[in-house]
Amino acid sequence: MFPAFVCDQRFSMNPVMANALAVLRMSHCEVAEWVRKEVENNPVLEVIEPDTAAPATPFDLSRITRKESPYVYLDREISLLFHDRKEAETARFIAGNLDRKGFLTLSDHEIGRLLNVDQTHLDRVKRQFSQIEPVGLGAKNPREALLIQLRTQNRGDSKTYEAVDRYFNDLLHNRFTLLARLLKCSPMEIKNLQRELRSLHPFPGYLFDEHFHTVTAVPDLLIAREEEGWSVETGERGLPRCRLHDYYEHRLRSSGTSGEERSCIRRYAMEGKRVMEMIERRQHLLLKLGRYLIRRQTGFLEGRLPFPAPLTRKEVAKALQVHSSTVARAVYGKYVSTPSGTFPLKQLFPQGTLTDVGSCEEAKELLRTFIRNEDKRNPLSDQILSEKLRSRGFSRARRTVAKYRRSMRISSTHRRKAST
Repeated sequence: MFPAFVCDQRFSMNPVMANALAVLRMSHCEVAEWVRKEVENNPVLEVIEPDTAAPATPFDLSRITRKESPYVYLDREISLLFHDRKEAETARFIAGNLDRKGFLTLSDHEIGRLLNVDQTHLDRVKRQFSQIEPVGLGAKNPREALLIQLRTQNRGDSKTYEAVDRYFNDLLHNRFTLLARLLKCSPMEIKNLQRELRSLHPFPGYLFDEHFHTVTAVPDLLIAREEEGWSVETGERGLPRCRLHDYYEHRLRSSGTSGEERSCIRRYAMEGKRVMEMIERRQHLLLKLGRYLIRRQTGFLEGRLPFPAPLTRKEVAKALQVHSSTVARAVYGKYVSTPSGTFPLKQLFPQGTLTDVGSCEEAKELLRTFIRNEDKRNPLSDQILSEKLRSRGFSRARRTVAKYRRSMRISSTHRRKAST
């Protein structure tokens, strides 16, 4: 018998790469806070003071916010809660992959494969991470978030916990009469259960909106039209810049420096260089993205088109030769300043299909026009509106038309007719 050998390809993400992706996902304000924190924790790094003689830019950091970002808050809590370096790195990766609701956007299998950690390690980290306030962060869904909160309150054996765990669908549909029978509860106990549920937070990430908000939307990308053509730059001028301190570079070259001190300085210097490289890579990718958007969205940026042309992250990823998830991180939570105004960067990525000649917003604008010009005594039905859109190159089903109409707060055919 000969041993069997199996060859396969696996992608393993080291902690440095994980941190780089987390930095890419940060907004302008979050990067500024992160850089300042890194400088505070690294004696070899120093902040380069801005040139006071230079004219103040409209993106001065003091105008952004005086409140820390959710990621910086989580990073600080992780430093206090996790003493094992590998566990802290995993926790920071989890923090960088939460959506606005506070839910984890990756499966356990994906995290284990990317970070090369086993399920036991991941379960231990997630269990500790979920105890950070607001409790329930890192859950997969509202049900799991509520169960974590109840366990934290030592309510794991309560009727409320049983209701969430076993009859969550009935809770969603307010079937309290049925729940009273299933849980064998009195009407008073059901009222207490409802009161207890109202004190919990099925979407713990939304609590950040109450405590962490940005006063001014600071662009991460600035696109402008000049005499010689289009220009694009990042909001780097508003970020604190850092460098290696001259004193420690001198100590490294000095013959009087002990081996232990030299080793310590080198370790901090290496970490400092990684910080600067992460910022540089982030700026480089944003610049590439900005140049590509100028080529693809020229009509909208010049004001010739009312809406951006359909564009998907997959198309951009292929053009920039990066993974689509990298584009998603580069776009997430960021703003762009253009001649058409300042708005979220994701607005330049309207979702379209292969058969569409326009975006969702263009279709809505056409719907408004159709309804504005319709015969008020015989309003157009959603089916007719769907057919009229299709004749203009927008393939939209009747149900989609109804959804668009409701989002624009336009009444149904019957109510529009009745109002006349």
